[in-house]
Amino acid sequence: MKRLFVIVLAVVMCLSLVACKEKNSILGTWECEVSVIGESVPEGESVGYLTFTDDGICRYVYYVDNEEYHVTDIEYTTDGSQLTMKHEERELTCEFSVDSDEMELTYNGNTQILRRIVEG
Repeated sequence: MKRLFVIVLAVVMCLSLVACKEKNSILGTWECEVSVIGESVPEGESVGYLTFTDDGICRYVYYVDNEEYHVTDIEYTTDGSQLTMKHEERELTCEFSVDSDEMELTYNGNTQILRRIVEG
């Protein structure tokens, strides 16, 4: 009986850890302001998307007036609440937190809220 209890307890603990990890995961596609990585864009209605995959690549796509304007693949890593994105010679380190389908991203004193539109 004790052995069964220990096994059940271990399974519950593992599931709890997985649930916590999923809750804080940045995997998926997030809608953001186009300037989220410091790019300047032409005049017009614009929206950007960051898609984080589990292979350490983030695809940044932004649209101007509903037309794809730019696509960039960016390497990323996370360490606790730090997100570091690298592209060519540039590196950007941000603080981030995820609550359900909202990610708060803070860099250079600016905070943006990203909205998850696709689960990872």
